[in-house]
Amino acid sequence: MIIVVRHAKTTKDQVNEAINRLNQVGARLYGVVVNMVAKRAVGSYYYYYYEETAPTGRGKGSSGGRRRA
Repeated sequence: MIIVVRHAKTTKDQVNEAINRLNQVGARLYGVVVNMVAKRAVGSYYYYYYEETAPTGRGKGSSGGRRRA
């Protein structure tokens, strides 16, 4: 699965809930696409990093975070 989220509209809670539901049915999350990001100054960029982690004991666990460069 690839999750598509809207920048500045989709909440972290909504993303976490979607990931939890995917985990419940055994789906594999391959990534997150952030859509409708405002155009920024020339030379700047933004990306999202996702890393799958080991199970945490209550089902499959995963974590992700935004990084800005």
